[in-house]
Amino acid sequence: DVGDEVSNLVGLVVGNEVGFLVGLIIGNLVGLVVGDEVGDLVGLVVGDEVGDSVGLDVGDEVSNLVGLVVGNEVGFLVGLIIGNLVGLVVGDEVGDLVGLVVGDEVGDSVG
Repeated sequence: DVGDEVSNLVGLVVGNEVGFLVGLIIGNLVGLVVGDEVGDLVGLVVGDEVGDSVGLDVGDEVSNLVGLVVGNEVGFLVGLIIGNLVGLVVGDEVGDLVGLVVGDEVGDSVG
C-alpha cells in the first residue's frame, strides 16, 4: 500500500512536471509561429501604407520635375514655331507697307 501511494505521488509529480515542460515548449513554438505570421501580416500592411505614402510623395516630385523639363522644352519649341510664324507674317506686312511707302516716294521723286 505504501509503495502504491509513493508510486502515485511520484507519478503525479513527474507527470505534472513533464506535462508543464512539454506544454511550455509547445506553447512557445506555437506562439513563435503565430507571432511570426501576425508580425509578417502587420508588417506587410504597415509597409504597404508607408510604401504608398512614400511612393505618392516621390511620384509627385518626379512628376513635377518631369513636367517642368518637358513643359519647358515643349514651351520653347512651340514658342519658337509661333514666333517664327508671327515674325514671317508681321515681317511680310511691314515689308509690304514699307515697300509701298518707299515706292510711292521714289515714284514721286522720279515723277
